[in-house]
Amino acid sequence: MDLREEILGIKDCDERVITIKKWNGRKVLVKAFTAGARYELISQCTRVKDGEADVDGKKLMILTVIESAYDPATGKRLFTIADYETLIAKSHGAIEAIARTANELSGVGDDAIEESEKN
Repeated sequence: MDLREEILGIKDCDERVITIKKWNGRKVLVKAFTAGARYELISQCTRVKDGEADVDGKKLMILTVIESAYDPATGKRLFTIADYETLIAKSHGAIEAIARTANELSGVGDDAIEESEKN
């Protein structure tokens, strides 16, 4: 097997089960983004006006949860875009826990950037 085949065959999208205390201690499987899913998410949440990019933070957080939260028992996605408005009304702490975990697993954020620069 050559290097290309080896790299393309590696399962490199991490996942982690977390406990959401605000949701009666329910467990949620959080999966990292694929490159395509992350770029699609950013494009859905970014508007460019007069050469300036404006990211809708609320939309980004909720869509992050929709994209990354799964049922650990079945492996099926927990939420769909139809749940968007309901998720906005949920506990910020619960939503933040899922979004933060998804970003961490995906290598998104200051710590991930600093770590990749060290390597």
